[in-house]
Amino acid sequence: MQIPFYKKLWFEILIKIGIVIGIITIASFFYITYHQKRAILAHERDFIVKLSETIEKSMYYSMEKNDFSIIKQMIQDITRGNEHVKSIKLIDKSGKVIISSDIRDNGKVLVSSEGLCNYCHTGNIPKRDKYAIVETGDNYKVVNLLYNGPTCSIHHSPSKKVLGAMVIDVSAVSVNSLIKNNLKRMLFTSTIALFAMVFLTFLVITLFVTCPIKDLMKAMLDASKGNMSAEVKISAGNEIGVLAKTFNYMLGRLRELHDNDVAKEREIAKMQESLRYKAELETLNAQLKSRVVELESANRQIEMMVKDIENKNYHLEKVVDRLKILYKISTSLTTVVDSDEVIKLIVEKSASIMKAKIASLMLVDRERNELYIKYAIGLRPELLNARVSMENSISGWVAREGKPLIVKDIEVDERFKRVNRETYESKSLISSPVIIKGEVVGVLNVNNKFDGGIFSEDELELLNTLAGQTAISLENAKLYADLQKSYFDTIRALVNAIEAKDKYTRGHSERVTCYSLEIGKRLNLGPKQMEALQHAAILHDIGKIGTDLGILHKNGMLTNDEFEVIKEHPIVGSQIIEPISFLNNVKRIVTEHHERYDGKGYPHGKKGEELSLEARIIAITDAYDAMTSDRPYRKAMKSEDAIAELKRCAGSQFDPKLVDIFIEILKEDPSCKYIY
Repeated sequence: MQIPFYKKLWFEILIKIGIVIGIITIASFFYITYHQKRAILAHERDFIVKLSETIEKSMYYSMEKNDFSIIKQMIQDITRGNEHVKSIKLIDKSGKVIISSDIRDNGKVLVSSEGLCNYCHTGNIPKRDKYAIVETGDNYKVVNLLYNGPTCSIHHSPSKKVLGAMVIDVSAVSVNSLIKNNLKRMLFTSTIALFAMVFLTFLVITLFVTCPIKDLMKAMLDASKGNMSAEVKISAGNEIGVLAKTFNYMLGRLRELHDNDVAKEREIAKMQESLRYKAELETLNAQLKSRVVELESANRQIEMMVKDIENKNYHLEKVVDRLKILYKISTSLTTVVDSDEVIKLIVEKSASIMKAKIASLMLVDRERNELYIKYAIGLRPELLNARVSMENSISGWVAREGKPLIVKDIEVDERFKRVNRETYESKSLISSPVIIKGEVVGVLNVNNKFDGGIFSEDELELLNTLAGQTAISLENAKLYADLQKSYFDTIRALVNAIEAKDKYTRGHSERVTCYSLEIGKRLNLGPKQMEALQHAAILHDIGKIGTDLGILHKNGMLTNDEFEVIKEHPIVGSQIIEPISFLNNVKRIVTEHHERYDGKGYPHGKKGEELSLEARIIAITDAYDAMTSDRPYRKAMKSEDAIAELKRCAGSQFDPKLVDIFIEILKEDPSCKYIY
């Protein structure tokens, strides 16, 4: 049967896809066109405001010089041969035109009904720094009020009084032309893209759908005519390929059945020729029936074995997947030394593996006999600070017993029988204790499976493994933190020992650290940056351990050679802390803390944003504490004088933005008592 082309599958698919692509293309066209027009108009308005500001500044300059020829010449230069800016007028408060790009307008008075000068007739004076922009067809009118400023107060008083206004007439013809041209190009491009996508869709449908279906239909027609040797040669891995393979298989089976039927018919014909073989045929039939029963039984057993194998393969694949996940988690945890990062990683991975919406890690507070949430995902914010008792909660039971727990239905479980909370969509949950050195330190909880199902024993076992990984990683993180603290305490003791030898610098590093950390707080630095800033502030002068005390305590100006020795201490300090891996990010700060913002510092002459933010902070606090402390060669400066010196050097020696922040801190509390 011949099918009309408009009822064929490829045509229906093409029409539907074409409609969808057309709708998307048209919507995109109107969306982009709308935003392009808004962007062009916004740019045009910005240009008009900038032009108004420029003319206003030139006008004040002319008033200061008492020479209005400058502003007259500027207005005429702007409008001469300029089709975009049509005219510029300066009017006084009565509406009289004082200066105009068209000299014929000079002396005219604007009528009160014009709208642009209502301020001078109604007294409704707009606020300062506000511009009135009025669109009239293809034109814009911009009104900018002109105030009596400091530069012209010798001629007008009082200051800040409205003297007049500036009116700029701007043509929008070029802008509208640009919008129309963009519209035409967008329309042309969208049309070409639409036809191209429809054509490509037609090719794809033809290659991957129409041709294979045509081959399959031809083979089916041949088979319907009795050609049992017909075969579809389609090797694709999609549904059409599967359909072709199924057809070939079914045709093969039909061919086998046909051949079997022919053979049986011949055998029956022979048996009918001789009735003497009747008894034998009956016996054969009985045997065949018996064999059929045996084959059916064997087939059922084979089906059961196949299902069993599939089930075992499924569980094996799940075990392999979980082992892979555990390996990845173990690998990730080996690189994490921060306990908070460890907890975050374990909780997120637990929720991901269990396909659950809620997961949390609660830590034990032995003093209050409670558990509190250290990190969680999926919980409402108000629940993150909640605490639960060790005595009458599920997590408390796990912490007391030190055993993992699975609850399939909280409302019927005899141990915790209760009405399920609204927070939890599922009544099933699993929990596992986190045990370090035989002591339960926390509980890992998982709730609310995405599919609403019940947690299994396999998932509980996996969660228990994750809890063990958590315990190991937390212990490693604690050991690493203790090692860091030990290293840093040793170096800090060394710094204190160095400062103890010098009454002039005693406590200097602590004060510099105090000031620096407060600046870091004002800048909202992250925990890692604050830690690096604290370490660098304490260690910034450790390089002076190799400097001669005679130079440090010299009562008078240093010689060039002595100053060169002093300039080496940042490099010496960075070399001292270089072997300590966790202070790698501190090394650069120590090296740069005597660099200047203008690049005239030492040891490398870096400047501006080339310097680390932490080094720029310490440069300011170090200088301030040095100025306000006694030195062998001078007495301590007053805080006010030191602040004045910081302001004087802002932009040259110091980062000006950081200087402003530090001065605000000193005004609030110069004692630095809020840090420690």
